[in-house]
Amino acid sequence: MIVLLIENTAEDAQWLKELLIHDTNTSWTPLHANHLAAGLARLAEGGVDAILLNLMLPDSHGIDTLLGVRDRSGGAPIIVLSAAEDDPLALKTLQLGAQDYVVKDAVRRTPQVLGRALQYAVERAKGIRHKDELASTTFHELRTPLTTIREFTSILTDHIA
Repeated sequence: MIVLLIENTAEDAQWLKELLIHDTNTSWTPLHANHLAAGLARLAEGGVDAILLNLMLPDSHGIDTLLGVRDRSGGAPIIVLSAAEDDPLALKTLQLGAQDYVVKDAVRRTPQVLGRALQYAVERAKGIRHKDELASTTFHELRTPLTTIREFTSILTDHIA
């Protein structure tokens, strides 16, 4: 699975990539972008399964960073990585579409946190896509006979038959 890491701090990017590469539970292929513009360009290419996003980048800050990525994510789940434990910010990111908010120090203390968060986010995204596909198919299947009934009713009320 391809994970796009949008992180401008070289040290953090390196140890996060190593964590992903050495995760024994899932096979992650990390790609790195150190600016928002580079991350958005990579997202435009497609094929990204999940996104790890630092909100404080040289070319974007805070919630605007999340919004820019969310709108171009192609449905890939976004996990916000932060240096700060900021509950109001964490809640806001979740309300705006992030799948999770992970504090980097928590990952340093317990490296499995990152892999688990990614795995759960990808599974939730698959569930959401499946639900949307099921709803779309169901609506289509219901609409077809209803259209026929409506047209036949129109014929009867217009006394054409």
